Amino acid sequence: MLVSPEELARADPRIEGLRKHAIEALEAGINSVQPSELFRKKVTLQGEVLQAGGVSRRLGDFRRIYVLGAGKAALAMTRELVSILGDRVAGGEVITNVPQISHIGPVRISPGAHPVPNSLSFAGSRRLVDLASSGKEEDLFVVLISGGASAMFELPQPPLTDDECATVYQELLTSGANIVETNSVRKHLSMVKGGKLQAAIHPSSSLTLAISDVLDDLPDVIASGPTVPDESSFRDALEVVHRFSLQEHLPQAALNILRKGAQGLIEETPKKGDPCFRSSDFVLLGSSYDACIAAHRFLEGQGYRSVMLTDRVRGEAREVGKVLSGLARTPADRRAFDALVLGGETTVTVKGKGVGGRNQELCLSASLELQGARPCVVASIGTDGIDGQTDAAGAIVDPFTLSRARDKGLDPLKLLNNNDSGTFFKKLGERVVTGPTGTNVSDLILVMMSR
Repeated sequence: MLVSPEELARADPRIEGLRKHAIEALEAGINSVQPSELFRKKVTLQGEVLQAGGVSRRLGDFRRIYVLGAGKAALAMTRELVSILGDRVAGGEVITNVPQISHIGPVRISPGAHPVPNSLSFAGSRRLVDLASSGKEEDLFVVLISGGASAMFELPQPPLTDDECATVYQELLTSGANIVETNSVRKHLSMVKGGKLQAAIHPSSSLTLAISDVLDDLPDVIASGPTVPDESSFRDALEVVHRFSLQEHLPQAALNILRKGAQGLIEETPKKGDPCFRSSDFVLLGSSYDACIAAHRFLEGQGYRSVMLTDRVRGEAREVGKVLSGLARTPADRRAFDALVLGGETTVTVKGKGVGGRNQELCLSASLELQGARPCVVASIGTDGIDGQTDAAGAIVDPFTLSRARDKGLDPLKLLNNNDSGTFFKKLGERVVTGPTGTNVSDLILVMMSR
């Protein structure tokens, strides 16, 4: 059940139908990017040949096969891979935020924190790097990464301490920087990101299987690119710090590292052409596009004139909410669609003291513009089931959301200005709640209208 059981009487029965189909479309999107589904479609073992996407590896060419991994989907990805490879797996280290068990076969499962790394993240990361560094030239490491891995798999660049590293993450979260900008800073303050894990694996071979949670599915941005060449530089990272006025908030050790790196006094992250990448491959198993297409096809099957608009939404959540509400208000005789499906990742520049996340902030902003519109809904969720530091995946709003909120004594604009969308939707009882989904491909957004 995706939506909270707290149901209010709806002012228009057509909205009930829209909300029902929206929830089912969101479920279809999430189900399409479950690791079990992605592995079924894209990873096979034929004899001794492991095929993933367009990459083939003859397993008989390797002495030992190890599994490394981190992210919100890492547990399920490990389960699928071990079921395929069986006793060919010699061992492994995987970090996830929902460690339901300690081992899958010979692979150890360790806990890690998200969105800010903690002592468990650092401890698991040290074990993972120790294993990666122990490999021989005839070994193969299969690396499983997904959204959330940046926080779960982290070792700070000395002299940056673990606590100072956590402070950097917290400041970046509230800065308004997008994921490309954020990860450029993370990579240059880390011992494992930006290709450095691959440097540790070398001269062993690696095959990275990734589920993307970033716009444009850039390999060096997904999980901060631990096994691929880094496209960013110390100068890029330092520019992000100045662009978002972070120099007054980051630890001095972090600033010193970035400044020295920009001056060429610290070695750059590994780039294209580095020998460590000669025996590495990267395969994208799934992304926001897959979830969007699945939701779009579901809505078409329900008779909607659905358009998969884009999987690359970006911008301030509250501004995107305004745009989407404008689309929702388009009169029926002026549009060629009844449903729009979008994916991507918005940002929130936090200025208030409330709780919430980008999906709930987007929906709260949209609700302010929807009052008085024809029957329509706007829904937005994080496909991992987590929106900010709340237990909701997101929310769903309609033209009567505002009046229901005011009946409960809620002030939507005041709560929005305090970045308190989580409180708004919890008290209203209109959150979308999934619990951890075991996958993560950014956000899934729907705009649906009655004919």
